[in-house]
Amino acid sequence: MILLSPDSTAEVAFLGDNGNAAVNKEGAGYKTTFSGFPWEAIPDAGRLEALTDFVEWCAVGSAPSINVSPLSIVETLGPDASKVLTMTIGNSGNSDLEWTVEESSSGACNLPSDIPWLDLSTSGGTTTPGQSEDEDVTLNSFGMSPGNYTGSLCVASNDDSAPMVPVAVTMEVTPYTVYLPIILNAGNVAAQSTAPIIPFKNDPAERAFPLSYSKLSV
Repeated sequence: MILLSPDSTAEVAFLGDNGNAAVNKEGAGYKTTFSGFPWEAIPDAGRLEALTDFVEWCAVGSAPSINVSPLSIVETLGPDASKVLTMTIGNSGNSDLEWTVEESSSGACNLPSDIPWLDLSTSGGTTTPGQSEDEDVTLNSFGMSPGNYTGSLCVASNDDSAPMVPVAVTMEVTPYTVYLPIILNAGNVAAQSTAPIIPFKNDPAERAFPLSYSKLSV
């Protein structure tokens, strides 16, 4: 049996089966099979196996189809905090989806590397047709300076139409906020009960006033 794989410029000459031939559209191209002799010419011992291979190879819907949601993750965390988010991997095809997830601190899926502020619940799995799996994505800001941190989660699978699905991840870490009481003095009496509270951030660029203090003895 000769196997032909036309490129995306090919046109469909027939659909389904036509005698001993079949066509299946796969992505932007087509898979075509054609047998130049009748099935009866194949010896009985190998006829069923040959027919099965013929049909399965060109069968419509005999491939997995991956769905990843969301395709980007953006989260804001305060200092020394963590949050668990969910990434869902589904299979809308008609065969098992085998997938893996790798981290990339640079954002490039061809250069996998650990993202120190991110943890995954699993590195991969198998999802049956019509089902989905939830992947826990934990973001951690412990010990991180204020700012934006980026990376990618790279979901690879046996879906030939989408073998790699990148998921962009952005985590913003906000500065500490410290509240300092201002004590108003009248003579030697501290009016602490009426002291206003003014927020003070650890980022000098965001301070609205210079910080100074002195020890008060009464």
